[in-house]
Amino acid sequence: MQSQPANALERALKAFKTLIAAIHEAVVKHNASGGKLLEVSERAQRVEVFQHGLIFPSLTLQFDAASAQISYVRPSRAMNKPADEGTIVPGYNEVFLLVDASGTAHRIACRKLAVFLLAPAIQNREAD
Repeated sequence: MQSQPANALERALKAFKTLIAAIHEAVVKHNASGGKLLEVSERAQRVEVFQHGLIFPSLTLQFDAASAQISYVRPSRAMNKPADEGTIVPGYNEVFLLVDASGTAHRIACRKLAVFLLAPAIQNREAD
């Protein structure tokens, strides 16, 4: 796969950082509302969100500089259900294109995308 031009890569990296900020904001809001705690861990171009007390992440985001895209994985807690995986293509004006495992594409705003990605972690912990 060919690498993206510098300006496309810079735009995609900026969009990734904007998404990370939106995830942090959603986690802080959730934690402040009295929900079970979520924790965010950042390493290089990878972000993981953990439910407090669990060792495996509930959400993993990875920025791929070669394709200027973001991959996401939300592991299933059910033994017979596969993980939810997909690709996020940074767009303009904080709008992203979410491509799920079935190949269906959805346009979604940054903050809504953050809430969507965190939803299983929030719902699973509140059910505990």
